[in-house]
Parts: sequence; structure tokens; C-alpha cells
Amino acid sequence: MSLHQLPVVLLALPLALAGCGSGGKTHDSAKVVACIRAKGLTVTRDRTNSFAPTSRDYAITVPIGNVLLAFGPDEDVAKGVEDRVRSVAKANGASSLDNVVRRDGNLVYWVNAQAFPAGLTKLVEGCL
Repeated sequence: MSLHQLPVVLLALPLALAGCGSGGKTHDSAKVVACIRAKGLTVTRDRTNSFAPTSRDYAITVPIGNVLLAFGPDEDVAKGVEDRVRSVAKANGASSLDNVVRRDGNLVYWVNAQAFPAGLTKLVEGCL
């Protein structure tokens, strides 16, 4: 490689590295939870969440059950959580997995019922 080509390689390096590793969208659990609470919902810590290997887990109590939120340290961890939740939901007869589990960046959220309550996904996504 000549010295003339080096600037092009150096300029391309950040673009190549941007697709590697665990970058991506990361939501701040404190900000999201504060926003959901400000919209009038009760959000509590969930220390019994067996799907998520993180201490940043929360539950929104709704009349049909709980909506659980797991904030992974990065998108890769969140994808693993999502896969586990989808597997269990499918084994328990969920008719449409998109109606019971969603992921956005490092946040995975799911409902322990056959579908999210009307309007709840928009409410949560409005806080992201």
C-alpha cells in the first residue's frame, strides 16, 4: 500500500468499525421508567426476571397481568433476552409473538398475556 492510499484507508476505518461489536441504540432505564411513570403507570423493580441477566428490570402492572421490561447493557444481550422470551411465549401458545414481545435497541419488553393491552406499546415506545 502506498502512502497515497493511506488516507482513504484511515477514512474508511471508522465506517468499518461502526458495524462491529455491540454498538447500537441504548436506552437509559432511568429516563424511560420516569417517562412511563409520568404518563400515569405504576412501574416497579422486577428482581424475579429469569429471562434477563441484568439488574435493570422493571414491571408495569396492568389489569391483564404484567408488562416486563429488561434493559440489557447492549443490543446483543437484549437480542438474547428477546430470543428466550419468544421461545417461552411460543411454547406457551402465543398466537402472534409480535403481540407479546418487542425489542428496541437494548430494551426488551413483553406481556405475560396473549397480547399487549391496547395502546401500551405506543406508550412505551413514546418514552424511547
